[in-house]
Amino acid sequence: MDVKQRIEERHLKQAEQLERWHSEQEHNQEIENQLAALSKFSYEAVDYEPFLVRTPWKEPPLTDYSYLVEEAQLKAESAYIMPLAVRTGLLLLLLTIVVISGNAAAFWVAGTAGTALAVSLYLKVVERKKMIVTAVNEAQLQVKNKEEEERKKNEAAKKAHENTENERIAAINRLLNGELGAVILRLDEVLTNLRMPVLIEVDIDIHKEIPLLRIWLPAKMVIPRQRSTLLSSGRIQYEDKEIRKINQQYLELCSAVISRILAIVYGNIPSFDVGYVWGMIKDGPEDECIVMGRFDRQAVIDACRAASGITALKALQAEFDYDQSLNFFPQKARWPEEWGEAEHNMLRSLHVKIFK
Repeated sequence: MDVKQRIEERHLKQAEQLERWHSEQEHNQEIENQLAALSKFSYEAVDYEPFLVRTPWKEPPLTDYSYLVEEAQLKAESAYIMPLAVRTGLLLLLLTIVVISGNAAAFWVAGTAGTALAVSLYLKVVERKKMIVTAVNEAQLQVKNKEEEERKKNEAAKKAHENTENERIAAINRLLNGELGAVILRLDEVLTNLRMPVLIEVDIDIHKEIPLLRIWLPAKMVIPRQRSTLLSSGRIQYEDKEIRKINQQYLELCSAVISRILAIVYGNIPSFDVGYVWGMIKDGPEDECIVMGRFDRQAVIDACRAASGITALKALQAEFDYDQSLNFFPQKARWPEEWGEAEHNMLRSLHVKIFK
């Protein structure tokens, strides 16, 4: 390998390394941005009134099958073109023989044959007319049957559309009336479609239109332990974060996740007012509650105006605490007092996993 090739190979490897560093920095920054984006809240209550308006049925136009009659008539007519043409030609030939022939025998033979051919031509014309009428009648019957079949399909489609609309509107009314089956279905739909940069699990129990949300928060290890910087040379430089900084990010992440999920739930379920939330983490073999709160709809709305997850939790009047290093202290999870002595089988429950 000559010097020029070695230089080119070195430059290629350097370019590949710079590209890897650049991609690595973009990935690191994307993770930080996704975690920070969770702290941007909005409360968007779904307006279900427009969904109660019935979607009108649009009657599709019937297919024009008249071409079948024309095709049948043309087909019947074309079947007699050659037979009639042959008979007509032969008849003209025989007439010519009769006119120009001076032989009596030839005249008699041509005349007899011409008469027979004329009768045959007449019968074929009559047959043609009957066949055309028959073909047209059969085609018209076919058109009538096809139109009737299409009308029946349209009527069935219209009925299916009306049934679908009835079921859709009835489901919305059940949701607006707070029927538990409809509420569970809606929660499952919206939470399943929610996207988070980290895995979150949610258990929801409902009794007396009061929900208890147990939000299983991610482990602290989802917070990047280092911050990265892309130097002017193209190299990537890593620097360890302070423990307190990691704890601060984790504190904000947990607060933001709780606030965001409450905003989604209350924005979609109009029958909810008072609710409870437990922020849960798995600490070894034990489950720990680190956030506990009782709130109402207005508190959720106020929390969504907050500039950070911590501020949002305070607006919810949630119970949480932390030490000087910003480590969460465990809280005592309390059962909703409005449920009284409700047995577990009296609750309607839902478990959802949320991930990107």
